[in-house]
Amino acid sequence: LSLLSLRWSSFRTFMTISFNLSFYFLFFRTLILVESLLVSFTCLFSFELFFHFIFLRNVLLAILLSLAWFFSFKLFLQILFLRYILAKALLLSFASFFSFELFFHFIFPRNVLFATLLSLAWFFSWKSKRCG
Repeated sequence: LSLLSLRWSSFRTFMTISFNLSFYFLFFRTLILVESLLVSFTCLFSFELFFHFIFLRNVLLAILLSLAWFFSFKLFLQILFLRYILAKALLLSFASFFSFELFFHFIFPRNVLFATLLSLAWFFSWKSKRCG
């Protein structure tokens, strides 16, 4: 019961922060409503995944997943602030998310070498696209 109440209180806190963040982007950065809602739902989705792995007692995986999400989200915001179009920012954000999903898919069968190679290949292809 205390675990559920802790989860509910942290969920409420996180939702408050998430909606404050979305309205900050909406009013002070003049982003459209769809973008601010996307930011807020992405925060919520990552928060749910984090707790999913915490309840499975896989704390390391939860931390890795939230870090992966954080860096893809930072990339998303960086592209938006550079005044790229929303579609390109969304594509890059989803590409980074799916590459980390593939990474964890291969980590679970303990194929660490293939997961590392896959993430390195994605990283260098992203760097070459960004520089070019």
